[in-house]
Amino acid sequence: MDWHPAFDAVADGVCLLDSDGRIQRANDGLVRLTGMAAESLAGSQIGAVLASSLGILDLPFLLPIGASGFRKVSMAYAHGRRYTLTFEPARDSAGVLVVGNGGDGEKLDEAWQLAERRETEAVELRSTARRMHELERMKSDFLNLASHELRGPLAVLRGYVSMFEDGSLGDLTDSMEAVVPVMTTKLREMNLLISQMLETARLEDSRLVLSRERLDLRDVLAGAREKMQPIAGERHPISTEEGAPAVPVVGDRNRLTMILTNLMDNAIKYSPDGGEVACRILARGGRAILSVSDRGIGIRSDDLGRLFTRFGRVVNADTSHIPGTGLGLYLARELARMHGGDIEVESVPKVGSTFRLVLPLATA
Repeated sequence: MDWHPAFDAVADGVCLLDSDGRIQRANDGLVRLTGMAAESLAGSQIGAVLASSLGILDLPFLLPIGASGFRKVSMAYAHGRRYTLTFEPARDSAGVLVVGNGGDGEKLDEAWQLAERRETEAVELRSTARRMHELERMKSDFLNLASHELRGPLAVLRGYVSMFEDGSLGDLTDSMEAVVPVMTTKLREMNLLISQMLETARLEDSRLVLSRERLDLRDVLAGAREKMQPIAGERHPISTEEGAPAVPVVGDRNRLTMILTNLMDNAIKYSPDGGEVACRILARGGRAILSVSDRGIGIRSDDLGRLFTRFGRVVNADTSHIPGTGLGLYLARELARMHGGDIEVESVPKVGSTFRLVLPLATA
């Protein structure tokens, strides 16, 4: 076989192998790389040659080499040096092996150290991800368990308090008449919290299914206002303004009510000095827009991103005393998006906030 002059001119080591992995011909580059004479290389096993001359004890591919029919490229490291081994199948023989000398010394050590650091970081990241996943699962399990276990005792308490209110347990003393409304309000707050926990657990477990029907969003607003008025009390009067004769949407009445009660509850809690909670509803551009505004402490722009995360709360000197789980706004946005809408927010610190529920209008 006549060989092209470039065969010997290649700087890398190149050899022609037979089906048993023996060298049929080696170029000058392989002679220089191995330090062995061309006569010694001919007929020798390539594995034995690379092991004795370069310290490559285990080739990255199996020998003897069969007619694999595809190209193989592997990396090998030996005695502080790096080699690239490329096998090309050939028609008249098993193939051609190219041994490239890819670097040595300090650069190779740095490459190894960098690779080790990256592997260590990858292991740490995977471990952290597993821990975070486990914590998220534990949170979901806790929400599910706590919400179910609290509903029973709360129902009993609500029953007894209602009996106090309607006189079934006899006349109340003056001190009891002052206490019962407070108990009723706190029970309503607990019921709202447990509902948030239960719905969040359902959402996380993909068990939350909407029961859709055609609704007038004004009626949903009226029901949410009636539900929240006892919690708002006289210090937070809830006003409504309707900018359209009808605001038809398709959605789940209970879940839309929950969105609005969560927005109203947020407005009440973050207005510790009192003030009106203003609700305005209108239809514009194929969308239903329902805004809930307060005159509370407001939110800084760099804190807005945390509002809608699960358990996300903005804790600072103004809010540290305000109770909450960080589920209300998270749940409100997730439910809104399940309806094909979203929650928008505008806020100015020390002035107040406006949250908007945006939903697609129902078509005729």
